[in-house]
Amino acid sequence: MRAGVIGNHYHGGRGGTLILGYKHKVVAPSSTQKAIVFPVDLVKGQFNINVYDPAMTRGRISREEIAQFLQEIDLMVKPIFISDMNTYLKRYQAAYPFLVAVVVIVFILAMALGISKGIFFLFFIAAAIFVTFFLSLVTVTIINCIHCAGIKRKIEESKTKILPLIIAKNPEFKRNGYYWIAPKWFPYWLELWVDETPTQATSMERQYGIPIREEIPENDPLSNSTHISP
Repeated sequence: MRAGVIGNHYHGGRGGTLILGYKHKVVAPSSTQKAIVFPVDLVKGQFNINVYDPAMTRGRISREEIAQFLQEIDLMVKPIFISDMNTYLKRYQAAYPFLVAVVVIVFILAMALGISKGIFFLFFIAAAIFVTFFLSLVTVTIINCIHCAGIKRKIEESKTKILPLIIAKNPEFKRNGYYWIAPKWFPYWLELWVDETPTQATSMERQYGIPIREEIPENDPLSNSTHISP
């Protein structure tokens, strides 16, 4: 299969379940003899250095060199995966079933007492509770849309920001026989390739020296180990 990633957000799920926050559904490809893949840790918002062992580059590149480069990029991508707003939205999502239950119970009790006891102002209380909850849900939904649009924008911006970093670092790594490539689905992973596969470089890299993988050839060794999550 071709490499793929799904990033999306929902305002309602199956069975009316509320789903908030930007959904990062990613399955990064496995490393091969030609390329070492560094996936991003979605929880920490940084690239996973633990996938690397100096033996993978025959000792040409130390773990410290890799870590230093990835730490520069971590500062750029972390806001994409870690944010206070996303935490708030997830907490609201977790509390949503409880809030619905409370609102329904209070609404039913207020209506029941209003009818049985003839306390008519309870009808207004019940209506106020329902309207308040509905308005809060609408507000959170709008905030969620704005937040997800912001994440999409940051993802696109990261694709541009990564280029100068890679261009500046690649001469150093090429001296050791390797070079960095930002895949089409960056910032979800980075690739460190053996510098002996020019036919697999993109036309952009050949013309401008900008290493971005825009497409993955059918015979690409990475394409066989990547799939789109359900």
